[in-house]
Amino acid sequence: MAFKDRFETNNIKFLTIHKPSEATGKLKQIYAQVNHDFMLAAPFTLHAAEPDLVASVWSAERETMFYGIVPRAHKEAVVSEVAKTNHCPYCISAHTLMMQASGEEDASKIVLNNNGNVNDPLLQQRIEWGAATRTPDAPILKNPPFTVEEAPEIIGGALAFHYINRMVNIFIKGDMMPNMGAFNSIVRKGVSRFMMKSILERELIAGASLKFLPEADLPMEFSWAQNHQHISRSFAGITATIDYYIHQVISSNIIHLVSQPYNQWNGEDMGISRKWVKDLTQNLNEKERYAANLMLLAGLAPYQITETDIELFRTQYPDDKQLLAVTSWGAWSAVKRISTWLHLPDKQELPHYLTTETTH
Repeated sequence: MAFKDRFETNNIKFLTIHKPSEATGKLKQIYAQVNHDFMLAAPFTLHAAEPDLVASVWSAERETMFYGIVPRAHKEAVVSEVAKTNHCPYCISAHTLMMQASGEEDASKIVLNNNGNVNDPLLQQRIEWGAATRTPDAPILKNPPFTVEEAPEIIGGALAFHYINRMVNIFIKGDMMPNMGAFNSIVRKGVSRFMMKSILERELIAGASLKFLPEADLPMEFSWAQNHQHISRSFAGITATIDYYIHQVISSNIIHLVSQPYNQWNGEDMGISRKWVKDLTQNLNEKERYAANLMLLAGLAPYQITETDIELFRTQYPDDKQLLAVTSWGAWSAVKRISTWLHLPDKQELPHYLTTETTH
């Protein structure tokens, strides 16, 4: 496998590796856009068995993160904090690097190393908001550090990474970068200064990823996006795509059953016990149980998914598309639940730490 193919599929597990250089049709077109606007990496290519999922994940990240009125470094800081709440070292490493490349080198080190507060009060508030996105009663969620106009980018970016973190934790082993020990800081500085910085300088066309997505209505959970043309279409499209594929694999009755814990979840870690899964699925037949297990774990406890879980699922559902259908549904169900407690700011009154100098 060529070096570029290896980098773009680095450390993917449980799934067949599809060489990006051999992609055809719609997948080839999506990859071309990803390479032009950003870089092709494993969080995208792990979805390769289903090009519509690649397009959806790409769009959710692109339309929230890569342009807009919110400084890129602020959005990278938020998603780095989100990755911490989801215990995703791959994404923490990648997005503190992007934060560093965006001009916040000192702040990125603080975020990466959990080493105090950053000097910029607004950036610090946004970091705290990202860290609180799995805590429904956190005061900062009710009085968020952004304007109504900024909200779709910041909320959308955070939610996109609540999904990506879960899929990465299931299907990618290890960090984005190898551990270089004492040389880590030097290597990170070189990567951020040369590779990542060049990515940030690319000219982008707003909404260009939407051509790959289906037209769909925006779910009520994502009403915060309704006034942003591109982000609302992106979140409607990914929801419709995931809903379509899960219904090709799993019956509506099982989907309804497995939805119940998501409707009651309040962001907490589920611990190491799987009794909650067993209790819900004990009356299902073997085939239904293997699918329901992954649907539950993917969103609520992806760290609990083992090779045995995947092997048992494969005995009934041998196709990668089926595996992606159930895991993407679980990860996106967690996203939809988290979205219900992320608030827009008051349209009439800005939070006290937002001044005319710091708004756009």
